[in-house]
Amino acid sequence: MAFKKMSKTKYPPRLWALVGYPGSGKAQPLTAKVKVPGAWKLMGEIKIGDIVCSPNGGASRVTGVFPQGIRFVYQVTFSDHRAVRATGDHLWEVFCKFWDYARIITTDEISRLLSHEKTYGNRLYVRLSTGETGAEADLPIDPYILGVLLGDGTLSTGRARFSKPEPDLVRNVEQRLKPGYKVTTSRSLHSIVQTSGARQKGVQGVTPNSYMETLKLLGLSGLRSWEKFIPSIYLHASFEQRLYLLRGLLDTDGTVGLKKTVSFSTSSSQLARNVQELIWSLGGLCHIGLKQPSYTYHGDKRDGRPAFVLSIRHPDPNALFLVPRKRDRAVETQYSHLLKLRIESVDPDGQEECQCIRVSQPDGLYITDNYVVTHNSTFATQMRGPLLVVDADHRFREVLDLAGEREVYELSDVATDNTDPDRVAAILAGNMPDSDVAT
Repeated sequence: MAFKKMSKTKYPPRLWALVGYPGSGKAQPLTAKVKVPGAWKLMGEIKIGDIVCSPNGGASRVTGVFPQGIRFVYQVTFSDHRAVRATGDHLWEVFCKFWDYARIITTDEISRLLSHEKTYGNRLYVRLSTGETGAEADLPIDPYILGVLLGDGTLSTGRARFSKPEPDLVRNVEQRLKPGYKVTTSRSLHSIVQTSGARQKGVQGVTPNSYMETLKLLGLSGLRSWEKFIPSIYLHASFEQRLYLLRGLLDTDGTVGLKKTVSFSTSSSQLARNVQELIWSLGGLCHIGLKQPSYTYHGDKRDGRPAFVLSIRHPDPNALFLVPRKRDRAVETQYSHLLKLRIESVDPDGQEECQCIRVSQPDGLYITDNYVVTHNSTFATQMRGPLLVVDADHRFREVLDLAGEREVYELSDVATDNTDPDRVAAILAGNMPDSDVAT
């Protein structure tokens, strides 16, 4: 249908929308991940009533699931190399410095805008999550202590040791030890040991060090520096627990540069990826770079193990450290509170079975792969003002739910009136005699 100017209607003369099937398009592959409290869940496993995480830190209920069949899929890649896959009509909340406010646009529209490189190249962004997802977890080792052991600890000797000569760091560890344990220092090595020793009065044999026993259960005992990793239970813990884990890592192997840039270095590729995920989960940006160190042995120059260097940006960099020497240098800049995730590219990525969901959160946002914030809304939720519904599938109540507090008007409660173009035109013309409706 084509509609011309509407006037003298019985409906309020404000902004109009003609809305069809709710939930069409806006899909992701069934293999995409959706963040739920304490874990990830595949899009294909999402059911009505499931609780998913919202980027503002709250929880949201899935109120609709809409299978979309086989669809063309695109990979959306971002500035710190995280990526998400979605259909061309999937919706995104996008920011641009040329716009007064964020716009809800499709993957196809993002691709079109990025093709105008001089105008929109490196200028389209999505928001970062606040990071406040995940419930308090029953962690076997305090997260700060585990961060210290992963960052600067010696795990291959069968003991819980770290070597950072930093009095503030040692005090931080001591304050978080469970009762019956202390830190001893010998030749710049700090060991977590039992206060009363391994051989305790009235106890036959040796009493195991519970820290070492737990490290064994976590699969960390005996690992060399290039084999370290973060156990998954820690990556899905509460915001505060994940933040303390990162603080332990950065207080040991983190650096604050002369230009206030924050970085972390490790020889473990797995630990590098885990720390990157950890930072993404806390609402930050993280890019992994590779350096190839070298050394001289008997006059020969040799390559050392690769070093993975993580460049980190966060809205509150000061909060990433406990050690005052580093914390005082990691100050916010004038742009810290404006930090967002830049969209780099949109590329075709095959065809897959897809699905879209609707969530109860008013802004329509949820968290997908790699902690990227994306949208679930239908066309109806984007419109301002009252809605006039041409309801071919007679699912008026679904549109009413989507509209929130806005006024919604139904073309007709007779199903056939919504499917016959001539009837649609006749009803509109009858109620809007000066609108010049034609089909």
